[in-house]
Amino acid sequence: MHVDVEKLKIETKDLIQLNDVYNNLCNNYYSELNKIREYWHDAHANYFFKLGENEKIDCIVFNDEYKNIRDLYDYIIKKYSNIGNKVEFNLDNKDTYISDVNKYVKYIDTIINNYRDIDFSFDLKIRKYIDDEVSKYVSMRDKIFDILDDNKTVLTDVEDVERQVASILSKLSIMKIKPSNRKNLSFGFEGSKSMDISSIEVCLKKMVYYVKEEEINYESISDLFDNINYNYDTSNRDDIDSIFVDFLRKYKIIIENHKNNIALLNTNINNYREGLRRAIKALEGDING
Repeated sequence: MHVDVEKLKIETKDLIQLNDVYNNLCNNYYSELNKIREYWHDAHANYFFKLGENEKIDCIVFNDEYKNIRDLYDYIIKKYSNIGNKVEFNLDNKDTYISDVNKYVKYIDTIINNYRDIDFSFDLKIRKYIDDEVSKYVSMRDKIFDILDDNKTVLTDVEDVERQVASILSKLSIMKIKPSNRKNLSFGFEGSKSMDISSIEVCLKKMVYYVKEEEINYESISDLFDNINYNYDTSNRDDIDSIFVDFLRKYKIIIENHKNNIALLNTNINNYREGLRRAIKALEGDING
């Protein structure tokens, strides 16, 4: 396992900033989409804006899921800050490590006992030398015991934290969504009675910008997740990876829905223009006829 608390703190701040970017972009996007209500009035528009309302709900739920991931890492940082700034250990080798240290301590005890069993009373100088050596071994053994106890405490704390993280992860999920169905939302050349094209195109231009920024934000979050995974690599790694995959997949669908809304609006604008052109041409034909 590998946990770098200081780097996780930095990355969590980045996670918060990217969450703020996500919220701002979504709010701005739907603000422009909502403005288009004033410029497009027909049955197709009613269905389209109802779809947009549902997609906005998906974005709000997604933001709550984003916050849950942030809360998870706040918890991890808080708990590991009490353990150490950097923790590196193979928990699978914990029992072997403890056993090896105990064997070494037992070996030191054997040396101490062997020294003590020898009678050096005939020579006080040698006796003092041996006593000094025994004291050194006793001191070494006690230090090893202290280190072992400290490490046992750390390992116990780490295992407790990871159990709690596993418990949090078991309750943390990303609600799956599908790309929105836009069937029957695009009309033909004579399908709309009222569209203010120039006003809609002003909104569309801004929406295109926001979607491009969303794609940039998506890539930034994806890269950040890779860094977080590197600096928090524990027994819970696979479950966290699964959450990240679901999270990014959902964000991708949200962005695709936003792009498809723009594409649909452009298609209907073009069809509306063509409908007007045909109507004018027919009117001219009637007049000339």
